[in-house]
Amino acid sequence: RVEKLWAQFQMFGECEPPSSHGDEIHFNNLPPRLQQMMEKSKHWHSQTKSYDVFGLNIGVSFDNIIKARILAGDDQDELQEWKERHSQPNCAMEEWTYLGAVSEYDYLFVNTNPSSRYFGATRRVTSNCDEDEEFLPAPFDIFFEMMEEWMEQYMDLRKREPEDEWEEAMDECEMSFLQFYRTFASNRRNYSS
Repeated sequence: RVEKLWAQFQMFGECEPPSSHGDEIHFNNLPPRLQQMMEKSKHWHSQTKSYDVFGLNIGVSFDNIIKARILAGDDQDELQEWKERHSQPNCAMEEWTYLGAVSEYDYLFVNTNPSSRYFGATRRVTSNCDEDEEFLPAPFDIFFEMMEEWMEQYMDLRKREPEDEWEEAMDECEMSFLQFYRTFASNRRNYSS
């Protein structure tokens, strides 16, 4: 499944070669499917010129500086305040690792503590609104399934729309990753009931 997703990302986006400098040690703490993704490519972008925020961008970072930049504007004291100000769990906690971005304000985090009941769960931070909320529950395969489903629809749209019109078509179809998430999460809740 990872190989197929990688090929889809490559078609209209870009994937960078896997990391070669020590991140492998941390990969052992990743949910298995995410570990497979990071071993294949260190950054996954659904579109070229994403600037790490447009479209779907996946690239795990264990660097606390990135977390502090997103949550607290590079201020370590503010990062601690974020942790105290938001209900737990929240992304300022050590076990939450930066996963990627889906807009210039919306960032995703994944729980990378194998002993946590949240291991593999994802959270979303909307930095300009001070929001830190559950995205999808564990296991990570739920998030992966959503990526696969979104990518299928995204690929269909990109194949049928001219290169200079696909972004407008995505807006008209309300097909951003976050818009797709709302439908996906709602369908999961209805299915579980």
